[in-house]
Amino acid sequence: MRIDCLLARGARLFPDVPAVIDAQASLSHAALHAEVGRIAACLRQHGVTRGDRVAVLSRNRWEHVALLHAAARLDAVTVP
Repeated sequence: MRIDCLLARGARLFPDVPAVIDAQASLSHAALHAEVGRIAACLRQHGVTRGDRVAVLSRNRWEHVALLHAAARLDAVTVP
């Protein structure tokens, strides 16, 4: 099971429960799932497809988690 499928399941079963919390924000499973869809669409528009590598330079923030899930949704690979 891909990691993005686990997030979709969490959004369905626990939509209002926090999925990720960092120093600036707390996102529910449903909100994180929506952000992942937005980021995945943006990556797709920039030509990211299956097997592509997506470099990540990030602090420990919710956006990093969302990018990991978005890349997985496109069958791309994140590279820290």
